[in-house]
Amino acid sequence: MKTLKNYKDFSENRLNENFLKDTWKKITTFFKEKYKELGWLYYALFLKKNDKLPKEKVEIFIPSSLKLKNVDLATESLIIEDVVSLDHPDPNIRNVGVEDLVKKIRRIFDMNIRRVKDGKPRKKNHALFIWGAPGIGKTEILNQVAEQNDAVVIEWHLSQIEPTDFRGIPKIENPKNTGNPEDERTVVKLPELFPDSDTKQPGIMFFDEMNRAPSMVLSAALSLCLTGKIGSYTLPEKWIVVAAGNRAIDLGDATPTTIEPALANRFSHVNYSPSLEDWIKWAYRQENMNPDIINFVKFKPQYFHKLDPDIEPQAWASPRSWELASEEDYAARGYDWSKPLSSVEITQIYTDSVGAEAATAFDGYLELKKFYNEKDVENVYKVGKNAKPLPKRADQAYAASASIASYKKGKKLTEKELLNLLEYTLNLKDIETRTPILSQFKDFHPEVKTDEPWKTIWWEHIKKWYKELKEMK
Repeated sequence: MKTLKNYKDFSENRLNENFLKDTWKKITTFFKEKYKELGWLYYALFLKKNDKLPKEKVEIFIPSSLKLKNVDLATESLIIEDVVSLDHPDPNIRNVGVEDLVKKIRRIFDMNIRRVKDGKPRKKNHALFIWGAPGIGKTEILNQVAEQNDAVVIEWHLSQIEPTDFRGIPKIENPKNTGNPEDERTVVKLPELFPDSDTKQPGIMFFDEMNRAPSMVLSAALSLCLTGKIGSYTLPEKWIVVAAGNRAIDLGDATPTTIEPALANRFSHVNYSPSLEDWIKWAYRQENMNPDIINFVKFKPQYFHKLDPDIEPQAWASPRSWELASEEDYAARGYDWSKPLSSVEITQIYTDSVGAEAATAFDGYLELKKFYNEKDVENVYKVGKNAKPLPKRADQAYAASASIASYKKGKKLTEKELLNLLEYTLNLKDIETRTPILSQFKDFHPEVKTDEPWKTIWWEHIKKWYKELKEMK
């Protein structure tokens, strides 16, 4: 195998990621400067044209809305699919990931708490509007920040309420108890959902589906979003207002309610656009998340979030629906991922949450695992380098590598099991298959990088591998 020497000449050498370490920066810079944000796509198309990508392993999905130059160079070998981006179509609204959204909510919460500590009145709210596709976890992020701040969240689904639910029911009372009708006044009895104005408990008033609310409801919300008041009611001092809504492209035939400039200007606006990488980092830490789902969406990322609003699906793939399906899957196994379920049971569980298309694709991925079954995976950790070799077909090899990496997810391995895994992996003949196993393994088992004695064992072998790579150059 030749080492790539000239990054501008792709046609002469077989590309190998381990040999491109020193030139990768030059390659990416070249494509970024020439094609800007679509540099990655044109690079992939170029490799596809020159038959440098294995056809059985790599699929390139291009949104049909993109206007590309010279795409005919590889069109015949591409799979064209209209993929709806999680980004907001309005360039004036910033797209944020998990970390940025958490930081934004915390900052607004902290600003309000400081105002209270300084004894300053609430002259205006620093309210936040979170845009985003359905099913991506906007509410979960909000609850996470609230929990970290010992706060509570009161959630209003504004598309499902009437103005009286928000403003309260009017009632005639005599506040002076004089019995004189002339002393009677109309007072409003607010719903029980409103927190007491004098509570010391911090909290977040969350208005979900705001851009699907009736106009009268939005009018009722205006004052509360601006000053924290509605009629005689005052929002507790340690409370903030956060709203959320789906983008117009997510609503299909439904007509979004126009948010008047006066209300929209009361908020700062961000669009929550979580990446697959963000979600995977979160999923690794969840006990009730099937490791096969994590490996599947890495293998078929188009099923991470797959919504076609034009057909009004009831069950479709999203971060939320994958989690719901996985929780049911976990319960069906008796809360033990090592207990098997039949293919029929798995397909039924996942179809109910993510829809038939995604569930069928997931089942197809599970079929690939049969070429390197659970006994084969277990032997990697029992007999090391003497275990069964990986399948030669790329998709089967990926499934096998992922199964090996996710073995005993959430449980600590013995020292011997770790040694056998490292011995097996670092003795694989095809050096390119080592990286996926080790990279995923450390994510499923983060303790190997932090806890002794696994930490020492891990780094001793990784250092040997790095040394071997340098010698091969």
